[in-house]
Amino acid sequence: MNTTTKPRDLIHVFEAAGLGIAPFTFAGEVDNGKVTTTCDYCGTGIRYEEIIRDSKGKTFKVGCECVRKTADHHMISLMAEAEKSRKARQKAEAEAAKLQAQRDKNGGQTDGEIQAAKRADEEAQRQEALKAEKEAIRAESLKTNRAVFDLLMPWAISHQTWRQEQWNDLARTYGGAPRILPAGEYFDPSTFLGSVWEQLESKPLMSLSYRQREALTGAAVKGLKRVRKVRCLTKGAAIYKEVQAILLPEDSPGK
Repeated sequence: MNTTTKPRDLIHVFEAAGLGIAPFTFAGEVDNGKVTTTCDYCGTGIRYEEIIRDSKGKTFKVGCECVRKTADHHMISLMAEAEKSRKARQKAEAEAAKLQAQRDKNGGQTDGEIQAAKRADEEAQRQEALKAEKEAIRAESLKTNRAVFDLLMPWAISHQTWRQEQWNDLARTYGGAPRILPAGEYFDPSTFLGSVWEQLESKPLMSLSYRQREALTGAAVKGLKRVRKVRCLTKGAAIYKEVQAILLPEDSPGK
């Protein structure tokens, strides 16, 4: 008859306590919400039941500290994953409860939603103010820069008509769809005259420094020369001096 027994230090602590037969596995965690039971190993009151299953399928409950004291790394790692999931769930539940409390207090909206709506309203008001300011500046620019617009307008309308014809010719040649240029798009915005036109619509001449007016004059003359070249115009060179006289008169401040 074999009466050999395991050395005491080789017996699992749970087996030594009579809780089951090794090997043991971690079977999950139960959250009771508060301390309602005790650890089957040490008798301490516990809220979280770490469920352990032995080799025969028997289960029992212990506290997390007793699991850690076993030095069973596999069991401890499984319990750690369960604790991590539980804490994430508790955090999500707490956040949901917090948001629900805010909705109850605010009539259906969270504090964050109210702040976001407030910021959106403030941004909308800011954009409206910027739009109104821009329109006011444009109206003032159109008024104070009228002499330049009156001088360039015939060229602008003529050039827009020519651009429209060129576009339609390309559309007919390559099968593209006809396109109607916007009413105010007299010049391609990327060209010299397009840039000049945009600046004249956005700033009164009196608000520009001498250097800015000098640059604007140079761009306008270059743009007009390109239009004459593209359109093969033999007349109209006098417009260069007329534009320069308006944009950069002899008595310009800062000259």
